[in-house]
Amino acid sequence: MDEYVIKLLDSNGIYEFYQLTFYSKGKGMVEYRRYHPNGAIIELELTEILTQAEFEKLSEKKSQ
Repeated sequence: MDEYVIKLLDSNGIYEFYQLTFYSKGKGMVEYRRYHPNGAIIELELTEILTQAEFEKLSEKKSQ
């Protein structure tokens, strides 16, 4: 488990959390669990692999 401390430059605040990160050989990060001091847990998990064309199509929609 890694500990992160992020300083918010615009508000002089500090953002701290612990995170477990899971990687798959040849794919990269596939899941993480982020544990916040207030007890909240945020979990993100890879649900599908996109082709390059699918990824580019999503990127185009986001930039419009």
